[in-house]
Amino acid sequence: MAVLLIAEVAGGVLNADATGKALAAVAGLGDVTVLCASTGCSGAADDATKLDGVSKVLCADDAAYGNDLAEPVADLIVSLAGDFDHIAAPSTAASKNILPRVAALLDAMVISEVTAVIDTDTFDALLRVESLRKEPSPTALLFLVSTMAASRVMAFGVSLFRWFFAFGPFGPTPRATTLRSFKRTAMRSARMRSFCSSVISPGDVWLLV
Repeated sequence: MAVLLIAEVAGGVLNADATGKALAAVAGLGDVTVLCASTGCSGAADDATKLDGVSKVLCADDAAYGNDLAEPVADLIVSLAGDFDHIAAPSTAASKNILPRVAALLDAMVISEVTAVIDTDTFDALLRVESLRKEPSPTALLFLVSTMAASRVMAFGVSLFRWFFAFGPFGPTPRATTLRSFKRTAMRSARMRSFCSSVISPGDVWLLV
């Protein structure tokens, strides 16, 4: 298996944190080739070679890739896609702009906010998801690797549930501050916790985003 990892490069500088987290997630899938595409990205490419788990680094140093335009970079990735089984990128604003265009050109799918790679076609994301592509597939599988820590993902999910059941369509408005409304909100929260515990195993709660 071969993986193409799109490095996060801004202004010719490698975002080693985001790229490194994505690299750690995909390292088990096979040889990882890192693509640095930007204007003056030779320094970023040199930094990418120092990351653990990198097999090869491609440096696409061109003015066309330095203007934060997704289309030129997407065309570049598509031209390289035939040599790879997986195409991954850290889940950043730039990659969320690029990878959907790559997927459209390849007639493929994108799995967003991957927090763990289980095997070549199974990933932990919003829930555990499995690609339905048939092996061997002529098209690479694309996915965005979440750079958010597991504890932050869990906190965000819990906050989202609390907000929805407190102020969503079935909860009181923010102005409903009477004791009676407060009690109803507390009861809904208790029912939600009971529901979550009945359908989600404790080890999977942190996957909720």
